[in-house]
Amino acid sequence: MKPLLFPFIIFSSFALLQSAGAQQSPEKLAQLLKRFPAADADKNGTLTQEEARAFRQTQGVGKKTTASLPTPTIEAGSYGPHPASVFDFWKADSEAPAPLLVFIHGGGFKAGTRKGLKPDFLAKARAEGFAVLTIDYPFLPEKPVQEILPGIARAVQHARHHAKEWNIDPERIATLGGSAGAGSSLWIAAHPDLADPKSEDPVSRESSRVQAAASINGQATYDLLKWESLVGPAPQGILRDSEEPLRFYHLASEEGLHSEKAKAARAKVDVHGLLNRETPPLFLFTAGNIPRDNPPNRGAYVHSPRHSEALAAKASELGVTHTLITGDSAKGKDGLIEAIGFLKQQLAFAD
Repeated sequence: MKPLLFPFIIFSSFALLQSAGAQQSPEKLAQLLKRFPAADADKNGTLTQEEARAFRQTQGVGKKTTASLPTPTIEAGSYGPHPASVFDFWKADSEAPAPLLVFIHGGGFKAGTRKGLKPDFLAKARAEGFAVLTIDYPFLPEKPVQEILPGIARAVQHARHHAKEWNIDPERIATLGGSAGAGSSLWIAAHPDLADPKSEDPVSRESSRVQAAASINGQATYDLLKWESLVGPAPQGILRDSEEPLRFYHLASEEGLHSEKAKAARAKVDVHGLLNRETPPLFLFTAGNIPRDNPPNRGAYVHSPRHSEALAAKASELGVTHTLITGDSAKGKDGLIEAIGFLKQQLAFAD
């Protein structure tokens, strides 16, 4: 197979960014600066711990500690058969059934944790009347992305199955997250309902549909062959790895990316292609410090504003309600906090 340039998959770079909240050695900070030059706020060529932490927050990556998180109503619950399908749930302080936010962490499908939920986001969401669910899920290389995403969607089905017990409104559920969690949230919103009315499993009989979704620094599609057409050419100097996309879909090297199996796998996870007139309202946010043109590195390319712009353009064609915030309009803003206002409006509940 002809070698292909695949800087798309964010696994190593975003996992590195996940670690930026901890105290870092000068060597680690230098490595972070090389991957994420935009993190150098004062442009002096040296990345400080404070700059690393600040940049991490703009990327929608949560803190690794739960020290300032309140105790969940349900901690380490299970929403599916896989051992990694674990959730924490905070019940809303409401007598009436509350809307639910399902938070999906990022990390390139290789890293991250439900415990990365930002305390200020949780506090704001609950203050606005939301119940909040945050989940873990299986990673690559154990499962291919086309199996990971339906497994994540089961969290929505599980919540809907327990709506009465949790005092949530099953008709007011939204997904949101950063990076891979953003793409996962959009995939759930765009994909046809996964409910199986004939299943013996009562959770599988529930609808996976959501009423809104929010993406913070997300990707337009997980059909990797569409990236160049949607986002533009990849930056030069990225190592060529023709087997990376094969690992993404769990394809044998001899099958290649153009086999029928590969085409089916790519179509299944093509968020951009799955968008349709029935897709619920979308919030599309990309941090203002990520350049739109001439991305300097892998991280800037996989989180480029062009991903959000491509989805917004498709949503406009279809008449799907959406809000796009990128560039100057995103500077100084926390995408997750901004998403709360949008989701509150779309889920339509009174103050």
